[in-house]
Amino acid sequence: MRPRRFTFVMEQTLGHIPFAQNLRRAFDADKEITVNWIPITFPIESWLEKLPVIRNNWSLRASLKARRAINAERKTAPPPDLYLFHTQVISLLSAGWLRGKIPVVVSLDATPLNYDRVGTAYGHSQGNPQLEKFKFWLNRRAFHGSTYLITWSEWARQSLINDYGLPADKVEVIPPGTNLDFWKLENEANKPAHPEGKTRLLFVGGDFERKGGKLLYDNFRRYLSESCELHLVTQGKVETGNGVFVHRNITPNSPELQALFRQADVFVLPTEGDCLPVAITEALAAGLPVVSTRVGAIEEAVVNGENGFVITPNNGTELTQVLTQLANDPELRRKMGLKSRALAETSFDAAKNGQRLLTICKALADSKQVPPVSGPDRSALGYKS
Repeated sequence: MRPRRFTFVMEQTLGHIPFAQNLRRAFDADKEITVNWIPITFPIESWLEKLPVIRNNWSLRASLKARRAINAERKTAPPPDLYLFHTQVISLLSAGWLRGKIPVVVSLDATPLNYDRVGTAYGHSQGNPQLEKFKFWLNRRAFHGSTYLITWSEWARQSLINDYGLPADKVEVIPPGTNLDFWKLENEANKPAHPEGKTRLLFVGGDFERKGGKLLYDNFRRYLSESCELHLVTQGKVETGNGVFVHRNITPNSPELQALFRQADVFVLPTEGDCLPVAITEALAAGLPVVSTRVGAIEEAVVNGENGFVITPNNGTELTQVLTQLANDPELRRKMGLKSRALAETSFDAAKNGQRLLTICKALADSKQVPPVSGPDRSALGYKS
């Protein structure tokens, strides 16, 4: 029997980059398949992408890139046994076109309507009603044209079912996951001593303001600099000194980033708008208590009072209170960190989650039913799903 041939078309922006890296490790290790990986990057690369309507619309531009890449592949290779698109943003001109010909899996972190609900923080607003109707139709067509859908969260799954009319048995939650070998739990005895015994806070976010970096920075300067250090992984313009350290040009999954997680005591991401940030799953794997906000699917990874704290967005008072509590209580940090790692091992293990996706792809390629699976296991937190 020849190896199954898959084509994976992968959006390469923000947290989707480490997701693709982790997925590739899981799939490239399997000898029963070969995968052609097609990265869809943000920069404009052709004259067609420079046309006004397309240039200013990432969904159309990315979908055009994907369609052209698939056409190029089809000229030089036989059709694959399965296509996977991550995310649906790049599938709009392909999923419906491929309908009924080859199995198509669409993977996504959020639906457009999910995004509309958190979009203010992204500077996103809905367009005119006719344009919104067309966008809804185009996305619904892509979703219904796929064979199976994978979401990063129950939040996104429920949107597919309730907003777009997808049957529940066609949509499965597989969280993005993290390479647990990269993000090992640091033994407290081996952690480097922090200056003056200060608690080390870590923030990772390219979009500094949207991710809550400014709120964290301002509150740190006012209330927390005596008891904490603040380490910021960002490209944002931030003044250093007085306990603030900025780490620039840090790449996903890099040794430098891993070292910062190992040395941290608390991970803080008081984001104003997000879906399910990959940085939070990395913090879980590193065994850190996490402080974040009630937006998107974050509460599926951070259970308030268990493996961290979930606060109201833009609430500096709450942020300062929970960080002060964690700074003053090493035992609480330790217990929450252990629960974070336990959750990473049960629900956010990239190898385990990648294997589940691999099982689905093989079954669909062989025209078989997708084997059933239970949802993410959060029993390590005492959470009842």
